[in-house]
Amino acid sequence: MDVQSSPGAATSAASSSTSVDVPPLFQTRQDQLLKDLPEDGVEIAGDGRCDSPGYSAKYCTYTVLATEDGQILHYEQIRVGESSAVPSSSAMEKEGLARCLEKLEHYGVTVRSLTTDRHPAIRTYCRIKKPGMPHYFDVWHINKGVKKKLKAAAKSKGCESIKPWIQSITNHLYWVAAMGQGDEELTLSMWRSLLNHICNIHHGHEGPYTECLHGPLEERDWMSRDSQAFRKLRGILENPRLLADLRHLSPKAQTSSLESFNNIRFARKSVAYSEDGMQARSHLTGQSVRYPAS
Repeated sequence: MDVQSSPGAATSAASSSTSVDVPPLFQTRQDQLLKDLPEDGVEIAGDGRCDSPGYSAKYCTYTVLATEDGQILHYEQIRVGESSAVPSSSAMEKEGLARCLEKLEHYGVTVRSLTTDRHPAIRTYCRIKKPGMPHYFDVWHINKGVKKKLKAAAKSKGCESIKPWIQSITNHLYWVAAMGQGDEELTLSMWRSLLNHICNIHHGHEGPYTECLHGPLEERDWMSRDSQAFRKLRGILENPRLLADLRHLSPKAQTSSLESFNNIRFARKSVAYSEDGMQARSHLTGQSVRYPAS
């Protein structure tokens, strides 16, 4: 049966599978997967998928994935009001992550590191409840926010010269994440060097990263430190909150695989489903991602 033939057919097929076949199969395979994980632990990424955007969401499916091989380890479906721990939609992702981590702990799985987006409740939870677990922020989500601000700034009068630099700046963020390797001071030093680079200054940077590593460059429209565009750009790139987040920039693990998981055909992120339908679709998605057809 083609579960994509119509929304109704898809829901019917998923519900039928859930009541008979999917949960036992999912549970059996999940149990075996968790038992077979390396003794020295895994690096994981976590992300949530809500039934609707913003504060109107009623339930959320939170999923954790092993970043080394892309295996979906576990997911939890959370509903607003189901317990005192979930009084509002903003609490669902944190509770979903907490339950996923409890599941891994139950199987004796050691989490070497966790990568998520910058969800405030998750940040607080990890800082208070999991102080010994390295918690990183996904580069894609940080980059998305930076790029949005740069595009808006480039539309301001007198700041048009920012636009040609946007792609270079976003590329630099990914490079910083990879080269920084979790070293906070090195990461920040490399990031701040960008403001010198844009002004055609390639050595004498503050911090451990003292000079650019690139070779000779083609001539381009360098910025002046006295320009309005540079001051605007500096305000974005040296925003205190951004600098604080860059200290937690993930050196390698990202949530991009989970974005793909959340948009796969059985449970697209942009489509709202019933609670039971979402549960069934998550089972099917987990099986198709973890055990692709041979």
